[in-house]
Parts: sequence; C-alpha cells; structure tokens
Amino acid sequence: MSSVVFVDATQRRRLKRTLLCFAFSIFLAASTSALGQPRIGAPAPALIVTTPGGQSVDLSTLKGRVVLVNFWATWCGPCLEELPIIEKFYRKHHKSGFEVVALSIDIGGAQQRAKTIIGSFPFHGALLSAASKNGFGKPEFVPLSYLIDARGVVREAFEGGIEARDMNETVLPLLKETAVQPHMPEETSVEPKIPEPKGSATNVSASPVAAAHDPRALIQ
Repeated sequence: MSSVVFVDATQRRRLKRTLLCFAFSIFLAASTSALGQPRIGAPAPALIVTTPGGQSVDLSTLKGRVVLVNFWATWCGPCLEELPIIEKFYRKHHKSGFEVVALSIDIGGAQQRAKTIIGSFPFHGALLSAASKNGFGKPEFVPLSYLIDARGVVREAFEGGIEARDMNETVLPLLKETAVQPHMPEETSVEPKIPEPKGSATNVSASPVAAAHDPRALIQ
C-alpha cells in the first residue's frame, strides 16, 4: 500500500526556488561561450561593454592599471556581500592604479534593479547583455572575478565571494609591480648655456630669436 507525502506551502516554495536556481545554472552552462573561461597566465580576452549611462568601457584601454572583472547578480547573496568589500578597496586604491569592471548577469525584469545598483557604483558597472565584445563568455556561476595585471594578463580567478584579505594578498602586490615598472625618463628643463657674443652684454637667451630655439619653448 503506497503512502501519501504531504508538502506544505513553505516546502513547496523552497523546492520551487531550488528548481529555479538549478534551471538557471543549466541555462548559463548551455549558453557559455565556446571560447571557454580565461586562463591564468594568458592575455585577458576582449571585453567592450556599454554602461547604463551610455559610456563605453573597453578593457584593452585599461592596460597599465590593475583591473578586477567581476560577475554578479541581484539574486546572488554572496555577490551583494562582496560588492561593498570591492568598493571599499577601490576607493582606497583607485589612485594607485586599481580599476573595477562589474558585470551583472541579470536578465529580464531583474535588470532594472541591477541598473539601480550599478548607478551607485564608483567604478565601471554594466549589464553583461550590453557587451558588444565578450571574450569572457557567460559564467556558469556567480560570484566570479578575474584579476588582470597592468600588462593585460590574467593573474587570478576568484570563484565565490571575495574577502578583504583576498584583495590585500593578490591586488596589492600587483599594484606595487605597476608602481616600479620602468618608464622613459622625462625631459629635463635645464637651460642650455648659450655663449654671449664677444664685446656684447646682451642676454641672448632672453631675445625673441633665442627663445625660438630654446628647448623649453618646444614643450610648453
């Protein structure tokens, strides 16, 4: 004799949420780009996305800075917990060369809430669906972040929520590398010594003709 199992309303709601999350994960996995996920030690893939405000963000133009590419969603609890951590670190280290590109994977009606959250970011934020070039593909799960060094190479992948300790241990060393990278020496502004004509007390360097040949005039 078979037994009947009764499921109350709370259990049905939980089961429904579980099934929806499972279905969404399958959808993301099925739609993942054939290019696959970025590889550690390889150049970062192309990424061009338009923000809700209409600004175009091209990852390739951020070379020379350390960049965190973060994937998140409004329905993802760990995502919403890590975003304030990322923001705090960004505000502290942005002037040292740190950038963030946060991409919401939300679809449908959830995009409006995502846009509201994006509007509060001090860093670059956009909907992933607004990308005109996306070599990263669609993540199979969130939160997911990639850390890219100043040379445009993927140095780290964070699967799951980021903590302040993670940022300090991985981003700070890259910022130090950026700070000590060799650069071309700047031109000095030492005034060349111009001999005065014999028997003349005129200051040649102050004359209009001399000023035309003064290297300082060329870099003004």
